[in-house]
Amino acid sequence: IKTVDDNLHDLREALFARHPYEVPEFVVLPIASMSDAYGAWLLESASR
Repeated sequence: IKTVDDNLHDLREALFARHPYEVPEFVVLPIASMSDAYGAWLLESASR
């Protein structure tokens, strides 16, 4: 799942509430580099 920092708390809460595993994987990785076009798309998509 791709998202922005502002959505992490809600995403984590939703995942842990709904996932059938006792300990679901939830890993957050920093983005080292991306194209300007992809960054713009990601910000637009994650704000919906």
